Amino acid sequence: MAVNVFPEDYDLISFFEVEPEVLDTDVPWFYNTITFQKQYADELLYCTFSPAYGDLDLTLVSNQKSKTYSQPTQH
Repeated sequence: MAVNVFPEDYDLISFFEVEPEVLDTDVPWFYNTITFQKQYADELLYCTFSPAYGDLDLTLVSNQKSKTYSQPTQH
C-alpha cells in the first residue's frame, strides 16, 4: 500500500533555500498552493505544489526557453 507523505514546511524551505510564495497565507500549506522559485546560475526553477489535490508543476527556464512538467491529479 502506498502512503502519500508531504514534507514539512521547514524541509521544503531547507531544500529550496528560499521562502515560497503562498496563495492564501491563512491556510496551512498542505491545503494551499505554494510556489518555490530558485535561481541556479542562468536557470530559473519554479516548483508549484497543491498537496491536497496531488498537483505538482515544475518549470525550468533556461536561455529564455521554458520546459514544464506537470503531475496531474490522480483520483
